[in-house]
Amino acid sequence: MEEREQQEREERSRAPHGVGHGPQGSSPKGLWAALLSIEDNRMVIAEKKIVQIDYSLRTDAGDLVDSSEDEGPLSYLHGSGQIVPGLERALMGLAVGDARDVIVEPVDGYGERDPDGVFGIPKTAFPDAAALEVGASFVGEDEEGNSLPVRVIALEGDTVVVDANHPLAGERLHFHVDVRAVRDATDEELAHGHSHEGGGHHHH
Repeated sequence: MEEREQQEREERSRAPHGVGHGPQGSSPKGLWAALLSIEDNRMVIAEKKIVQIDYSLRTDAGDLVDSSEDEGPLSYLHGSGQIVPGLERALMGLAVGDARDVIVEPVDGYGERDPDGVFGIPKTAFPDAAALEVGASFVGEDEEGNSLPVRVIALEGDTVVVDANHPLAGERLHFHVDVRAVRDATDEELAHGHSHEGGGHHHH
């Protein structure tokens, strides 16, 4: 018995530094747990955080609609409604370095198409200098005085047919997102409801 104990003590003394089993050493398992603990301390996306993401947006057909490739990362205040609800929920809890593919249904994106969103407006309602052509965009007002962006989809005599639906209304949205930065919002950013960093001009 004494010989076995002596042999075990000798084996432990020859163990590589840092891989012992006592309080002076750290096993690989213990080291992995420590790394996980450090990883868990990363700041994650949550309300009142300023987030920077690179992204691409495609339709069901695979057509690229928008991306941050040319303009740089999108910076936004999480929880402020600056991006579509479905994407905002999917990004909750992610941290810098994380990437995610997100499919957003119309109800959580730009909504379903509303047939009543297509209507005619007399040409006389537009300024004389307005360039009335299919594809032109204008901002009017609804019955409650709120801004109402519309697109011209047809010209019929003295009537301009416009569509007030968002161009992506009714579309399933396919996002690929890479999280570039996460930080606390400043008091000023919280008061203004948006990020004060560059890149806050995207619309998704």
